[in-house]
Amino acid sequence: EAMQGIPRMRRDIWPRRDKCVLVEVVDDIHRAQKAGKLAVGIQLEGFRCLERNLDMIDIYYALGVRLCHPIFNITNSIGGGCADGNDNGLTRFGRRVIERMNEVGMVVDGSHAGHQSQLDMIEISSAPVVCTHHGVHAIYPHIRNLTDDVIRGCAARNGVVGITGAGYYLGGMPSPELLFRHIDHVVQMVGADHVGLGLDWTADTDRLKQAFAAAPDVWGSLDQWQPIAFCSPDMLWPTVMLMERAGYGDEAICAIIGGNWLRVANAVWK
Repeated sequence: EAMQGIPRMRRDIWPRRDKCVLVEVVDDIHRAQKAGKLAVGIQLEGFRCLERNLDMIDIYYALGVRLCHPIFNITNSIGGGCADGNDNGLTRFGRRVIERMNEVGMVVDGSHAGHQSQLDMIEISSAPVVCTHHGVHAIYPHIRNLTDDVIRGCAARNGVVGITGAGYYLGGMPSPELLFRHIDHVVQMVGADHVGLGLDWTADTDRLKQAFAAAPDVWGSLDQWQPIAFCSPDMLWPTVMLMERAGYGDEAICAIIGGNWLRVANAVWK
């Protein structure tokens, strides 16, 4: 499925090249920005598609994949998932996956992994680890949300925590105020250099509901995925205004709304 999906995504971007730039190197992001275009990257959710073949990491990187979270909710051959409740950390194979991702220049994402597996990724990785789309567990204790020790560990290795705009992670109907509350928690704990936006936005919530219902082993009870609503892109400027009112300087705001992700890409991609 991955080998079919990635070429299809690349082909979908090609006829839109007047508006989009496919990102494979950091210069592509700068090129898109200067041209007023949207920079589009290809990522993977879950590494079941490796089928225990480490060499496939090289192939996916060659096809343009620059970030992957190796575990998606449920435990696999790499490590424990957040939804299974029996996370024993990364397996021996999982440790080799992280090492190979470091070697080729693919960013390691701790999203959807279990707590111990996230800590293991941070410890093992020689490059910064990110957690791209989460809420804060101390604010709303969802199974997917990051605990303070993972946030501190990620920051200590120069990683970035991305705050989601999904209502079921934020703990209510999405709003700039609720999004800022989660952002500010991380900023106050580890500083603005380790926070980003990972809105996880989709306009097609009906399709997402169908995906949840179709895979109960992956998602569990639908009760914990409510409300199925998201911070839309037009909420970004009101969120920036809240940062300004809270005393965030321009440098901190620029880091949060994109600069920190760019720093990680510069540090990891090859």
